[in-house]
Amino acid sequence: LALLQSGQVTLRVYTSTNPNGELVGAFAASAAGSSFTVPADPPALPSGTPTDAEAARFLTQAAFGAASTATDATSIAAVVQKGYGAWLNEQFALPATLLLPLQPALNTDGSAPSKNNAYYGWWKLSATAPDQLRQRVAFALSQILVVSTESSNLNNQPYAISAYYDVLLNGAFGNFRQLLENVTLNPGMGEFLDMLKNRKGTSTTNPNENFAREILQLFSVGLYALHPDGTLKLDSRGLPVPTYNQDVIKGFARAFTGWTYSTAGTNFNAGATYPTSVTTPMVIFPAQHEPGAKLLLNGVTLPAVTTATADTANRDLRDALDNIFNHPNVGPFLARQLIQRLVASNPSPAYVYRVAKVFDNNGSGVRGDLRAVVRALLTDYEARTAANLAFPGSGRLLEPVLRVTKAVRALGGRSVNGTWLIGGLDNTLAQTPLASPTVFNFFAPDYAAQGDIAEAGLVSPEFAITNDSSIVTTANYFRQLAFDGIGGSGNDRVRLDLSPFLADAGQSPGLVVDRLNLLLMSGQMPAAMRDRVAAALSLVNANTQADLQLERTRTAVYLILASPQFSAQR
Repeated sequence: LALLQSGQVTLRVYTSTNPNGELVGAFAASAAGSSFTVPADPPALPSGTPTDAEAARFLTQAAFGAASTATDATSIAAVVQKGYGAWLNEQFALPATLLLPLQPALNTDGSAPSKNNAYYGWWKLSATAPDQLRQRVAFALSQILVVSTESSNLNNQPYAISAYYDVLLNGAFGNFRQLLENVTLNPGMGEFLDMLKNRKGTSTTNPNENFAREILQLFSVGLYALHPDGTLKLDSRGLPVPTYNQDVIKGFARAFTGWTYSTAGTNFNAGATYPTSVTTPMVIFPAQHEPGAKLLLNGVTLPAVTTATADTANRDLRDALDNIFNHPNVGPFLARQLIQRLVASNPSPAYVYRVAKVFDNNGSGVRGDLRAVVRALLTDYEARTAANLAFPGSGRLLEPVLRVTKAVRALGGRSVNGTWLIGGLDNTLAQTPLASPTVFNFFAPDYAAQGDIAEAGLVSPEFAITNDSSIVTTANYFRQLAFDGIGGSGNDRVRLDLSPFLADAGQSPGLVVDRLNLLLMSGQMPAAMRDRVAAALSLVNANTQADLQLERTRTAVYLILASPQFSAQR
């Protein structure tokens, strides 16, 4: 039992006995019960204008970090001046800045450019796009509704991955039901999870179940019935209640048959025509759609038809997605994961309940309003109060790419010619945007690091990609960022603008540390850390005053970025 509680008991099915793939899992504690009690309302938050530190903390959750310039709409000054509500309204009103338009033309031989081009565009958007809230929410959604360049089908498909990401950008503040449909019919998702060209069954074969399985398990309802606060619902025997079984998976797989590239013409098996095939929604081939009955969630069955038509096939798709969307699990399932990606790894059940309640009804009788959900989770008591900052389980480990974007935005990072040539970072940060190793994302929402975290009953998703090697390579990457920049060379290279800090660094090590503390750590730097960094800066030597200012500033940036305290988002 002690080993189980400390996260040291794992399950592994080896490929030698399971040729279809090796399975690895860890057992995790989970809150559960046979009954549900509505949580009490939280205390009221203080009224008034946010402080600089509160605004900086908010921008770590609602953007890719605070902008360096006080006049920027996503700066600390803007949030302080406008307040949270007005800032959110302003961000909701901005049009989406999309990834696909940043992709280069086809190569001269008609092939697609490298997948690196999708990464370059992602870094540019994340660091510079004005619609920071939308960008941040879309990245969170991309880690729930996963598509990845690491799939053999999408390995060098920057058009496909970019068009898919644009679906998330466009849908970040829309309705989740529409987002589910747009994701389902996106050819990138179709290629990634085998819905593309998924045929009706025959006497010897069944439709591919991959997408049907993942849309249920990972995208919407999860494996087990949930209470409205996201805790597991137990049956009369004290056991979790499965949300669905294999027959339901088969039913959804049948409902999702018959879709292929929009450019297929009359040939269901036609190959892709770039970039149109992978950037426009799939179309239905009625002859390849399963006409038989289809069992869905909660005992719902779609009726059989004699012969499938475009109308009946589209109706099956809509009815299947409606069936998923209206399942009571969707609100708490999605609420918890969005909170984890934006605010905290271990939200209280009460926090999940409050956000899930907004998913169920936005106040105007609308279910699935993501704009209302985002507003609710970012303005909730647990997101905004400072009362829980000292609690060891509060906040989250800031994943590596978000540490980089936070530093780049706070310190004015830019590439002179705007190319942002930051490619794959698996060997340095153990994470490349849009390149999850599997459909399960870079880390599972219930992963708990062995030892103190697991024993405390907490989860720590981002620790799944944190180890001795990644800690060292990430620290080295931050040194490179601080002293010489990252990605490409010459004018392609992304370099920080440290000029606003040089005068303070020359005047006093403590002054520059305090300014960086606000921008990079929301004013949460422990006093002992501040003193140690300032002491280190006082030891820096240089031949000229200008060199002294620059070396002190670079050193301060590096020491802060490489610290475990900077890695914790609270």
